[in-house]
Amino acid sequence: MKVSLKSARVNANLTQRDVANHLGVSVDVIKKMESGKRELTVSEFYLLCDLYHCTYDDIILPINITKRDTEGNMSKANKETIMALEKEFE
Repeated sequence: MKVSLKSARVNANLTQRDVANHLGVSVDVIKKMESGKRELTVSEFYLLCDLYHCTYDDIILPINITKRDTEGNMSKANKETIMALEKEFE
């Protein structure tokens, strides 16, 4: 079953503060990641999966449609993240 970033964190019995401390970022950054207002890097995503004891397949990442260009394509950062994940797990 796929879960959101927030659900994965809660299931791991972690607070936003715990995750922020682990990643070396602010709680605000974690809130933005969970709400889709900030894109994750591939390394952040791997760290979160490890911290939450799940695989990348278990998590549904929020897609922020405001990050799409005028032609409806994903942002370059989103494309690169998805391509890197697909390449890593081929």
